[in-house]
Amino acid sequence: MGFQIPARGLCLGGQAMGMDSFFDRALAEARRVGASDVHLKPGLPPMLRIAGELRKPVSDARGAPPPLTRDFLHSLAMSLLTDRRREILERTGDVIVALPTAAGARQRVHISQQRGGIGISLRLIPPEVPVLDKLGLPAETRALLEPGAGFVLVAAGPGQGRTTTLAAMLADINRRRSAHIVTLEDPVEILLPAGGGLIVQREVGLDLPSTAAGLRAAARQDADVIMLAELPDGEAAELALEAAEAGRLVLAGITAPSPEVALSRVGDLWDPDNRPGLRARLAAVLRGVLHQRLVPLPRGKGRTAEGRLLPGPQPLAAEAAASPTAAGDAGTTPAGPTAGAGASPTGDVEDAAPGD
Repeated sequence: MGFQIPARGLCLGGQAMGMDSFFDRALAEARRVGASDVHLKPGLPPMLRIAGELRKPVSDARGAPPPLTRDFLHSLAMSLLTDRRREILERTGDVIVALPTAAGARQRVHISQQRGGIGISLRLIPPEVPVLDKLGLPAETRALLEPGAGFVLVAAGPGQGRTTTLAAMLADINRRRSAHIVTLEDPVEILLPAGGGLIVQREVGLDLPSTAAGLRAAARQDADVIMLAELPDGEAAELALEAAEAGRLVLAGITAPSPEVALSRVGDLWDPDNRPGLRARLAAVLRGVLHQRLVPLPRGKGRTAEGRLLPGPQPLAAEAAASPTAAGDAGTTPAGPTAGAGASPTGDVEDAAPGD
């Protein structure tokens, strides 16, 4: 499969290709060949991730794409960032934004300083929100989304489709009932379509200073459903728990390799002295923990989601039984997991931490 990204046209005849033109054409070509990610690093040609595998561009009749220069990548990065985002990059060494191309497609852009230069990793966001039923997740997943108080954890490893699944869940709620949905994301990746209710998507660092601040505001916004793309700290985790106790449905993403580890990581966010009481409160509202991973389809035709669902509060009891420090926090008997796998590809969109 030839990858004809226009990097070779950057300096043809001494004429540099415009930054916007390179950005739009490169991403359009990446989508054409089915890539989920594009990696741009000084001294190397553009690299693609296709069906989970990192691939070098293939030469065509015009030859192989040349290595990208440090100056070009610096100029490209600066052209993609506002002054505020540039300041964050200079202060912290990396920054994440979600940007559209001229054609309207969106992608998450991670820009980082590395060895005195700039590296750029782009995650291509699906142009449409997938239908929940077609993601190959356990059939019981929809039951997690019924109205009323509840806390749902959606766990996955980096690059395993968690953001796509959370978006599909919210779109499903919005299609089936009228609800006020508030999302707290960093950054806002998938734009949710209008439906029967009201959707407010807020970006941490742009619309509000922290996830905790967004949770406090959501309590005053008459929200029915709150989605946290990631649980960042103990304060946010406790406020999310309070929102569920107050009658709201809370969907929270967390990076973890299994449902059991996901529960353990939530507990680790809290102060050890308060952990037993918070575990008991979580057990009272926990609807379940959905864990997913992406597995390759036959003949290299993309990847599909494979999910495990542990209905609450059983996963909390299982995690408690496995952890001496958590023993006694929950007294229910663990239930077996519900598994599901489908044959429909899902996007490789994941709200991972920088560098994941």
